[in-house]
Amino acid sequence: PPLPPLELLRSHGIPTVSDEEFYQMARCLEPRRQLLLALIRSDGRSWDAIASSDTTSRSLNLDDYALASKEDEDQEDSVEATINHIRF
Repeated sequence: PPLPPLELLRSHGIPTVSDEEFYQMARCLEPRRQLLLALIRSDGRSWDAIASSDTTSRSLNLDDYALASKEDEDQEDSVEATINHIRF
């Protein structure tokens, strides 16, 4: 699959390495990226469909914030249940 363009990061003021350095570092990942592409294709998908922000949707319940909030709720429920058990 094509490597992501660094220009998008740079346009938002995020410092990056040079394009040449990025491509050199990415070369060592080429076998892994080829395997990933093969897995995606074997599943009947295309790289464009997977990598596109237009077609990629993360469920809100998988976000780190939502998971942390759920853990907090579960812990609060557990504490409340323990307190109620002790009272009675």
